[in-house]
Amino acid sequence: MKVAIIGAGGLLGKEFTRQLSHEHQVLPLMHRDLEITDARAVRRLILDERPALIINCAVLGVDACELEPSLAWAVNVSGAETLAKMATAIDAEFVQISTNYVFGGKPKGDAFYTREDTAEPRNVYGRTKLAGEQAVRAAARRCYIVRSSWIFGHGKENYFGTAPRLLNAAQRVRATTDIWANATYVRDLALRVREILSCGHCSIYHVYLNLKKFTNAMLADFIYMKNKYCSCNRRISVYDSTGLNCGHAHIPGCIRM
Repeated sequence: MKVAIIGAGGLLGKEFTRQLSHEHQVLPLMHRDLEITDARAVRRLILDERPALIINCAVLGVDACELEPSLAWAVNVSGAETLAKMATAIDAEFVQISTNYVFGGKPKGDAFYTREDTAEPRNVYGRTKLAGEQAVRAAARRCYIVRSSWIFGHGKENYFGTAPRLLNAAQRVRATTDIWANATYVRDLALRVREILSCGHCSIYHVYLNLKKFTNAMLADFIYMKNKYCSCNRRISVYDSTGLNCGHAHIPGCIRM
């Protein structure tokens, strides 16, 4: 089966390429290979290649969306919609990778968000990803929406790699105490998407590690204890999100799925 992976240069796109190449003919498409905001280019490539499955990992990130909202809508919404329409045109399956940021950060009680909960995004990134989901579902005959959060793995700088390195060097680690979410190992996410595809049930899915409570501060403490660093290396500074510069975007307080 031919599989087109859009955004193949990113962490998840690389992992899909690695896993699927063993069994399928994979077409890894990075930004330089395909600009998804160029509808003509998308149409031409998809009609020429005619993949049986299209996985869209392309995205404009959280802070970039706040800085360039027009580009955010072009990439996260219009680009995804164009890909979904072309999937329908060639009768291909379509996977849209989405995010926990479609939620507002205030679930009922201590509950996790489920796909039955109302999406209430609080920043440009979340709004465009939700609009992208809606556009894809309207355009693609056979589509899977996969929401995940805090994706980590080798090949991309992330808190799981940065915190141990800083602690080992006796440098200070900054961590928030009031932003809750689930982390997701990139290899597990790709495996789970493959399982979802094998079932063939088109729907919205939440894929994450099953952790009940999780903040950066808790993660930093866990890393410190697990690695048994000496006490002089315990340089963890905790903040709430108002006391730490978290970038340009508003970050919802509790986005556990």
